[in-house]
Amino acid sequence: MQSETLMVDGAVPLALRVYVPRTGPARASVVIGGAMGVRQAFYGPFAAWLAQQGLRVTTFDYRGQGESLSGGMREVRANLFDWARDYDAVIAHAAQALPGQPLLLLGH
Repeated sequence: MQSETLMVDGAVPLALRVYVPRTGPARASVVIGGAMGVRQAFYGPFAAWLAQQGLRVTTFDYRGQGESLSGGMREVRANLFDWARDYDAVIAHAAQALPGQPLLLLGH
């Protein structure tokens, strides 16, 4: 598992975790869009299992949540539209990492 930071809207850092297959190239990419308020760590065992099956998996914490939280919760000014942009940015990031390969989206 590799930790990454993805900048969204030019100034908002999102914490990502990327799981890659240990043997051979990834045959597809999966983005796990977690439930609101559920940290990406919750999906870690499943993401690791998917990576063992030959998939590149990206999990993330939405802005203002989990590892993407900077400052206090009372300072968070995010809404559903912001979180939708977060998911779109992570999808684009995953697609760019494996161009030409299938991209699967998994939501909770």
